[in-house]
Order: sequence, then structure tokens, then C-alpha cells
Amino acid sequence: MLSIFLNIARAAGVHTYAYSAKISQPDNSILPWPASLQDANPRLELDQYSAALTLFHEHEFELPFLFAALQSEAFWVGAMGSRKAQALRLEALHQLGLAADLCDKLRGPVGGQMGRSLDKTPELIALAAVLDILSSYEQLS
Repeated sequence: MLSIFLNIARAAGVHTYAYSAKISQPDNSILPWPASLQDANPRLELDQYSAALTLFHEHEFELPFLFAALQSEAFWVGAMGSRKAQALRLEALHQLGLAADLCDKLRGPVGGQMGRSLDKTPELIALAAVLDILSSYEQLS
């Protein structure tokens, strides 16, 4: 899923970088997942022109990243998963002390706007995420 998302985002002209526990690239476009959030924070550097997306299957691993991303200036923060996963994610972020207004910034579940009639392949989910990010970016100005 990560490779598909990165390919679609890059084809749309979006600069990307990613963390992965399983994949790394010598050009630093995919970095090894850090051992702790403290190791990751200095490299996040999310500004008002940044979007952040998690694609974790193990949702407990995404919480530190989302907690930091939602407190950043990023214009778009989203997470993949079901509606149930989204509800559990929001509850966990709230229990970690994230303010309700910051929890409200979290987009998700990514790809959910496609409706039930489409087969939600990884390619379509990635495309929906990139389109949502680009649409939100266009609304900044």
C-alpha cells in the first residue's frame, strides 16, 4: 500500500517521504521507522504546506505519529482504516490528552468517501487519499 500511495502522490507532483518498519530506500524517500517518537519528531518537520497520512495495519503504532502530526501546522492529517478503527483511534488520542479540536482535524477513514459501490483496492484508496489532499491544498489559498 505504501509503495502504491507514494507512486500516485509522486505522479501528481507531490513531494513525499515516509517511514516504514518493513521498507527502506537508499534515497531516504522511505526512512526506517524510529524506535521512539522522540527519534521521529525532529524529522517530521510538518509545516502549513504538509499533509500527513498513516497506513498502519497495527493501529497502536500510529498513535504517536498522529498525536504529533495533529499538533503540527499540517493542513491535512489522515489515517487509513475502517470507521470502527477511526472511532477507536479518536478515543485513544483523546485519552492520550489530545484536545478535541485537534482530534477533529483527523481525516478518516481515508478512502471512505468512495462509498460502498466501489471495490476498494489499494490503488483506489491511495488515489482517493491523494485527491483529498490535493483538494484540501487547493482550498488553502
